[in-house]
Amino acid sequence: LKDDKLAAIGFKVRGCLLCEAGATWVAERLIGLTVDVPANLETDIRALLKRENETVVDDWEELDVFLPVQAAKSRHRCVLLPFEALNKALAQLAADSESD
Repeated sequence: LKDDKLAAIGFKVRGCLLCEAGATWVAERLIGLTVDVPANLETDIRALLKRENETVVDDWEELDVFLPVQAAKSRHRCVLLPFEALNKALAQLAADSESD
């Protein structure tokens, strides 16, 4: 993090191609954005996969690439894992900085 923005994102995927695609998308698209964006984005993609939204809102239209996964509930976790992991890491960073 730098000035409450994502300065770099690194990852090591030990999962399927959907998980790797999600992690790559996160690492390529979220650099330079504020730390609140990943939480909102996770909510949006979760709604997309559950068919609560037909498309992802705002500037994330390219996440429509995951639309075919809607029909395969067992694969939703694969797509969501990178978004969840980033939010967990950001929460841990916030907790660590509060304890300093």
